[in-house]
Amino acid sequence: MFRERLRAALPDVALLLLVLVQLWPFLSAFHGSADDNFWQFAFLTTLDRPAALFDEVRKLAEMQGRLGIFPAMPLVMAGSLMAEYAWGRVLAVGIFGALILAFCHLAARRFRLPLTRPALLLTLCLTPMAEHHLPPNAFPLLITLPLLGLFALHLPLAGPAGLRRAGWVAAVLALAAAMLVLEYALVAGFALAALAVVTAAPGKRGRAMRLHGTALALSAGLYLAYRLSFPSHYTGNELGGASPAEVLGLQARHVANGTILPYLPHLALGRLDLAVAALAGLLGAALALRLLPGLARALRPRLAPGILLCCVGWAFVNTLPHALTPKYQAWCRAGDCTYVDSRVAGLAAGLAAAVALAALIRFAGRWAGAARALTLVLAGVVGLSGALAFLHNRAAAREMGERERAFAVLREAACERDTAWITGPAALQSLGRTVRWHLPPAEVPPAQVYLKAYAEGLGRLGLACRPLPFAPRPWPLEFLGWAPPEAIGRWSLGGAAILRLAGGADAAGTVLSLAAYVSPGREAQRVVARMGPGPGCAFELGKHPREILVPHGQKGLQGAEATTLVLETPEAVSPSTVGDSEDPRILGVFLAAARPLRRGEDPRGVLDLRRCGE
Repeated sequence: MFRERLRAALPDVALLLLVLVQLWPFLSAFHGSADDNFWQFAFLTTLDRPAALFDEVRKLAEMQGRLGIFPAMPLVMAGSLMAEYAWGRVLAVGIFGALILAFCHLAARRFRLPLTRPALLLTLCLTPMAEHHLPPNAFPLLITLPLLGLFALHLPLAGPAGLRRAGWVAAVLALAAAMLVLEYALVAGFALAALAVVTAAPGKRGRAMRLHGTALALSAGLYLAYRLSFPSHYTGNELGGASPAEVLGLQARHVANGTILPYLPHLALGRLDLAVAALAGLLGAALALRLLPGLARALRPRLAPGILLCCVGWAFVNTLPHALTPKYQAWCRAGDCTYVDSRVAGLAAGLAAAVALAALIRFAGRWAGAARALTLVLAGVVGLSGALAFLHNRAAAREMGERERAFAVLREAACERDTAWITGPAALQSLGRTVRWHLPPAEVPPAQVYLKAYAEGLGRLGLACRPLPFAPRPWPLEFLGWAPPEAIGRWSLGGAAILRLAGGADAAGTVLSLAAYVSPGREAQRVVARMGPGPGCAFELGKHPREILVPHGQKGLQGAEATTLVLETPEAVSPSTVGDSEDPRILGVFLAAARPLRRGEDPRGVLDLRRCGE
């Protein structure tokens, strides 16, 4: 009896393990949108003035004509603060995982098929982690929690039991309330209502139409009444013209970017990454081999096209508002076609894939041995997709984690009482260039003001001298706030440049080959190097590179040896202002090369920052 139960539970154990593996990269990088950061800033600067914070939320709701701003902004602020803690990241990613599971289970109930496990499997193998608006790494709670609430409300309604009058009223009010949290929930609620009506038994279709129609009418009525009372001045919810062909093209791109396919073959190829990807691939293939034949046997011939059509309808409805909005049309034309609706629409991709693969297996069953052979091939494809999805998401986590490095640096600097070396205006300006922030014409303070508030609030939030949870291992050399790389090196910008150096166990330091921009009539630029509190090391750099030794040894992220180096360049100037060229950038130092200094190696001829001033 025990062995039989264990054997029956093995697929679920394997599926749970695959869930944990595929969701692991999502823990690694948050602070994924300018809205998240701005409302964290608003919370930090109004901790003792809740009335002022509520007034800001009220003004935003009236400016945008969106009643849902009142519940939405607390979710944004709570999500941005949760992401600062390990428990918060686990909770946010767990809610995201529960959202996927709830959608798959709801589909299983609506279509009365064993879809939950196969759809969950395929969804995990197709879900990407990408910048910079995909939940849960952006808007950790704003999108996932209301949608999870909607799915949870629909699950009992999809069961065979009916509703009494009191339950009917409660269901209407709960559905209407969940759909009021911004337009995303209202649009998804409409799609779920349509699904409920389409899949209802003929004798219960009228009841489903009355229930969901009443909830939709109530929610949409409140939304429109508030919108009429406070006309919107927000471009994000104003519809504009575009040709039908362009709208469909924009929708297709948004839907595709909710799956892993457009992001391949951008992969992480570290040894740990490959080992875990192999595990994900094996689990995915084994589960596909176990689950898809059962779905194929239960799938009625005429039902598969209907389910696929419902998946297309879900994607169409959830991406249509964005495709009709000039703001998002412009973003997509500029190449940024990944937005919140991509994640919502992408939920149906796994469901569609599971049904399509099961339909192929059922069709192949007409020929002896063909179904088994095709199942093996498709299981291999599912396993490969799972492995590639994991490798891409690990690579994305590393890259997205670089945008959180400024927060990690401020946390580490808080280990000392004196943080002026990293919280000075020039250093914060350099760090500010690495974070997501609203750009002009948005009327908000610059990003360095946000980072100043973040640094000042660390002690109060219990985050001082604590590393960012689940942060990816830093690269050996990271540039915080520098100009994009050029063919022969990289320029710093403004009055300070910040480098993050993580050395291996056999490296005593890193030797940097540094030059500086020298304006006409001068021979050198003054530079001050700082690795912590204290007077720093002052020296001069000219047009020709000079080697500088940066010692390792400061404890950094993940317990690895890492050093934060601030290069202050008070004489940085723009070539355009001195008539040297048309380059408008304010140029400081130029990094031409970097190499590790092995332990025991003689740093002769190098300016050693350990002995500066001797």
